[in-house]
Amino acid sequence: MTRLSRRTVLRTGATTVLGVTSLSTTRTVSAQQGGTEQWTYQTDGPVFSSPVVVNDTVYVGSDDGNVYALDVINGTEQWRFETGRFVRSSPAVVDGTVYIGSGDRNVYALDATNGTEKWSYQTNAPVSSSIVVANNTVYAGSNDNNVYALDVMDGTEQWRFETGRFVRSSPAVVDGTVYIGSGDRNVYAIDMFSGAEKWRFETGGFVFSSPAVVGGTVYIGSNDNNVYAIDIFSGGEKWRFETDRAVRSSPAVIDDTVYIGSDDSHVYALDVFNGDEKWRFETGGFVFSSPAVVDGTVTVGSGDSNVYALDAASGTEQWTYQMGDLVPVRSSPTIVDNTVYIGGSDNNVYALHAGELMRDIDDTADSTNNTNSGSDLDNQTGQDGTDDISSDDAGPGFWISGAVVGLSGAYYLLKQRTKYNSKED
Repeated sequence: MTRLSRRTVLRTGATTVLGVTSLSTTRTVSAQQGGTEQWTYQTDGPVFSSPVVVNDTVYVGSDDGNVYALDVINGTEQWRFETGRFVRSSPAVVDGTVYIGSGDRNVYALDATNGTEKWSYQTNAPVSSSIVVANNTVYAGSNDNNVYALDVMDGTEQWRFETGRFVRSSPAVVDGTVYIGSGDRNVYAIDMFSGAEKWRFETGGFVFSSPAVVGGTVYIGSNDNNVYAIDIFSGGEKWRFETDRAVRSSPAVIDDTVYIGSDDSHVYALDVFNGDEKWRFETGGFVFSSPAVVDGTVTVGSGDSNVYALDAASGTEQWTYQMGDLVPVRSSPTIVDNTVYIGGSDNNVYALHAGELMRDIDDTADSTNNTNSGSDLDNQTGQDGTDDISSDDAGPGFWISGAVVGLSGAYYLLKQRTKYNSKED
């Protein structure tokens, strides 16, 4: 497997082949330089939070306690907002407001333009769950065992739902229901309006993974080593797929495939209907990062310090970007305008060129009009997911940090493929 340094890329194919015909040409366009660094921005702490890109701005949290707004083109800092502790939650940006949780136990609403605080709501423990906003309500989990529903305008509590342990999973809100995992080993379906429990599904380990809800099914991982498909209505199990270690990564669902990572160092592609394995790709470390799937490419980080781009159909490696030595990647990628935005435990936020897969293009113009073309670094969680963890623990391995998390599969895909142009977003 080819390993590439920051400024070295895997080049697939060296030439562009042009068909010769006066009326129609077929061009085989080789891969662009995926994995090349566009810019980096250094914070003062590891970046486990996953970036969100809205209106030419990258929003992300850092373990230095700050929420950052960076220029999407060059990474220049636009503003920062200081909380009282680490920020491992990933932001939601809606109607000009950034919603994010902090290790100082608060959920914050910040003005997206200048970072001014609009309101904050204090829970009783760190908030590392990422935020989802739906129906004028902010949904988030807390290490105080609760799932919260807060008014989007002023942060007033609408309801809270108590689980049996910490909630570091992030919610997905679909058709009037909040789906979320808990450290008490359960996946919950909660009425989004009243906070009443609809059903629960018990796994065999902590549930750090966050659900993707697609086509009547909840897909989620567990520290009991399994990926589960759960019926959205009854909470009954449809299938499970067993990996060799805990599954803290969150799934991305595209068409008929579930993409997800495992602490056993692999990225898996599973059949959405029966859980059969389509392919697996082995990295050199735990895969806590959650995959982003855009334009036929799966992009994901690994504990071996690399960001990987894989062919979604085959699992073939397209390119690899190495952040450095012993820089495990727990952040999850966001891809906008052919750029991968992701955080590193070396304190940096990265913008990488996403590259482009080799493809054939048919042209109808004449030929003169052609265009140019593991080694697990985080051993705090046992394989069986039975280790006891304080709700105030700040260890880096226990907070979900996916750009994918808390979003239904369909909405996630739309968000990954679309750069918002509305200034009200």
